Amino acid sequence: MKDPKKNSSEPSVSVIIPTYNRQHMVGRALGSVLTQTCRNIEVIVVDDGSSDDTEYEIARIDDVRIRYMRHTINRGAPAARNSGFAAARGKYVAFLDSDDEWLPDKLEKQLQLFHGTTETVGVVYAGFSYVYEKTGEIISEVIPTRRGYVYEEMLRSCIIGSPTPLIKRDCFEKTGLFDETLPGCQDWDMWIRLAQRYEFEFVPEILARHYAHGQQISVDLRAKIEGKGLVIKKYASELLRHPGIYGAHLEWLGILLSLAGDRRGARKHFIKAVRVTPSRLTGYMHLAGSLVVPGIHRKALEKRSVMKIDDINFYY
Repeated sequence: MKDPKKNSSEPSVSVIIPTYNRQHMVGRALGSVLTQTCRNIEVIVVDDGSSDDTEYEIARIDDVRIRYMRHTINRGAPAARNSGFAAARGKYVAFLDSDDEWLPDKLEKQLQLFHGTTETVGVVYAGFSYVYEKTGEIISEVIPTRRGYVYEEMLRSCIIGSPTPLIKRDCFEKTGLFDETLPGCQDWDMWIRLAQRYEFEFVPEILARHYAHGQQISVDLRAKIEGKGLVIKKYASELLRHPGIYGAHLEWLGILLSLAGDRRGARKHFIKAVRVTPSRLTGYMHLAGSLVVPGIHRKALEKRSVMKIDDINFYY
């Protein structure tokens, strides 16, 4: 691997790739960055204490734009992203998980859009495909529709895909970095904080692929429940000003807890949802179902909220 110090020019974009024991995947992610039509980039790979041959896989790639960092112990994706950001030099920053990939013109199209916007725009995101790793099957495609000050929409749900945002580096001076205490939903938490202060813009095209393979936190039901619960707690004072959104989150937590077999926890959240938004009929329906016919209720939720491919459950 070449010495990055030989490249004296400052990069336009710093791409940060956190990775942990994904030797078999990180090459695809890294290749999709190195083949971007936007060439003025640096790529910071943060190895979060891998025990496989990730370091060897990175060292095989001879490109002056690559910078490799390593945590001696596994600290989690938020910490890896934060370490990468501390070393970043670009005016813009993008994060790419090591199991995902970009289309070749992603950064170029986002930078072109950024150059035509005002200073109030801090984030440009894009559409993405959700792909099943094993077969290459496209599970779904998401095209963005919301621009401007999207704070209320972001508080309601994570409206952008994690492999797509391009962010002005200066934004993080006001929002802070990723919350290392969250076991899940760290991306959503960051986008909420960015949306509190900056406008969002988007490229209405699919520019990334997010791969599902059953090893992500996003398909770990317990991590999803804990992460979402902590984010809701973190923004409780804000959510109280938006009772409709708050009630919907409490209801969704109840659904996830039902799917996890935690009937008591589910009922507790359904009761909270009804108290916060007494006009929301679905809260009463879920509460009644969980009390009267819990088995039937859970099966109905699985049919509506779980997509099963092979032996992997995807929650939506």
